[in-house]
Amino acid sequence: MNSNQGSDTNMPISKIITGVREPLYRQLARELERRIATGKLNSGDGPASYRALCEEFGVSMSVVQRAFRELRRDDLVRTQQGRRVELAPDARAEKVIHKYGFIHPYSDDNAFGRLMPYLAGRAFEGMGLNSFVLVRSSGGDSGREREIAENMLHNGIQGLLLSPADIRLNGPFFEEAARHIPVVQLDQTLERAQLPGILFDYRRAGREIAGYLFRKCNTGRLLAVLDEKVNQSIRELTDGMIEAARESGRADSMEIIALPVVRMFADREKPDCRLQKQLAGFLEEKLVSGNFDTLFSPFTILVEYIMVASGVHARHPQIRLGTMNYTRIEQHSAAYFQARIMEWEQDYHRLFTEAARLLLRWEQSGQRPTLRKRLRIGRRFRLAADNTEPAAPLNALVLYPGKTENGSINAIPQTLRKEKER
Repeated sequence: MNSNQGSDTNMPISKIITGVREPLYRQLARELERRIATGKLNSGDGPASYRALCEEFGVSMSVVQRAFRELRRDDLVRTQQGRRVELAPDARAEKVIHKYGFIHPYSDDNAFGRLMPYLAGRAFEGMGLNSFVLVRSSGGDSGREREIAENMLHNGIQGLLLSPADIRLNGPFFEEAARHIPVVQLDQTLERAQLPGILFDYRRAGREIAGYLFRKCNTGRLLAVLDEKVNQSIRELTDGMIEAARESGRADSMEIIALPVVRMFADREKPDCRLQKQLAGFLEEKLVSGNFDTLFSPFTILVEYIMVASGVHARHPQIRLGTMNYTRIEQHSAAYFQARIMEWEQDYHRLFTEAARLLLRWEQSGQRPTLRKRLRIGRRFRLAADNTEPAAPLNALVLYPGKTENGSINAIPQTLRKEKER
């Protein structure tokens, strides 16, 4: 780094981030690309001087010159005599790839974690932009979360969606990052940070779920099963369930326990079958000895793989099962649907779409929104489809072995073939 660049870090700045390893000229080039992409710089705009940019961004002349060399290389700007610059006649927003980041705490080894890139990519595609979304998992590690964010800033992302690993940590860090790029929270909110976000209304969902089970279903005893790792969302859900149980005068009729549900599928290639069998045995004994007639868990994998697939529900069909499902995403076995499981839906497509829309609004306007919107879970209650009706008889087509005529397979329904042979 030359002496001119070294002095830049002590100068007043606006959009330049000096706390990362990315050279200042690249940061400046990225900011100018962002203005082109969002329409804040157009071909018809008046030219700007190098010196005006030096004053606005608090950098030296050499930094501005190198930044414009980057833009000229991409055919986005042209320079004229007197160091005056303007957009090239064919410079358009679609020449710039919009780069965004998304950090989440879910393991890539479980099904939900593997859905994250799909949901994030689809949300930004729906905005009609030539965009690229960099998706990374922190694995629930707040230190790793911060490291990923720093690397994303270094690589020039224009906005960040964040589902925090721990709401108690990294609030000041992301609050500082939001001075330079839009940061929108997803599903959980950081403490010590006033960032906008799109969340599910878990407390309201908990109240509606418990209220429905006690008042509409005449539940006698309710067992709610959570995972051993309880985050902000699950705490709000259980708080809502407890409130509803108390208001119904049924606080003594509900028990909440935590089990290692997610750990059972920590290895997606080899689920822990021993743990699955152990959990199934524990829950069966718990349900019978505690005289529970309803089990609810926000984790569908517990309901499907421990209660249904292991045969617990088949042995105790009088026990009602309830869970929270991801709208239009999850796929289940036939046994799951035959169990007539009560579902409350979480529309993750809408969650991601509204978060992406909020982030783009911030980026394009340059003004931080104050919105923290909560989406309702289970707007409608539904039973999973009942597929217990006997299937209609099928006529098998005998494709081979069989005689062929003119090179074609003699495919006659087997029932008809027997009649023909007679």
